[in-house]
Amino acid sequence: MSTTDPSGAEPTAQPNNVAPAPGTPASGAPAPADPQSQPAAATESDPARALPHYPAPLTGQIPAAQPAYPAAPGTESYPHPGYAQPAPDAAGYAQPGYAGYDPAAKSRLTAGLLGIFLGSIGVHRFYLGYIGIGLLQIAATIITFGAAAIWGLIEGIMILARARAFATDAEGRPLRE
Repeated sequence: MSTTDPSGAEPTAQPNNVAPAPGTPASGAPAPADPQSQPAAATESDPARALPHYPAPLTGQIPAAQPAYPAAPGTESYPHPGYAQPAPDAAGYAQPGYAGYDPAAKSRLTAGLLGIFLGSIGVHRFYLGYIGIGLLQIAATIITFGAAAIWGLIEGIMILARARAFATDAEGRPLRE
């Protein structure tokens, strides 16, 4: 039995009960070669049918530097001695502003303002971790009916003025600016 193509193309003879051969699409054209279904010997001998080669995964090794271009005639070659970039593990290589940053360090401004405004009840001392002195300031303010509040005010000013006595918190960390 023959089938007719609606576009008017030449009819093809194909029996209704026969399925197309494996590897060929229903249209009758041969299927493109699948390199994964080929035997290993066929892909090794035929480079056109081999799988694409990908670069090897990184192993943590740094590739060697490429040689520099030669200097133009009559000019000096670069890099000049003494102007080389330091190695990443060299001391002093950290970016400015990030070296020695301690996220647990207390703020000098916060401690000073707490001392000025709430120093009478020792909040700045609690903030810096000096619990005993904070409790003593509360007791002194209560006993003196508020006259000891000047103690917290003076300490707040000293903190903001960077007095050496208030350079660190109770754990010895320097105060953050």
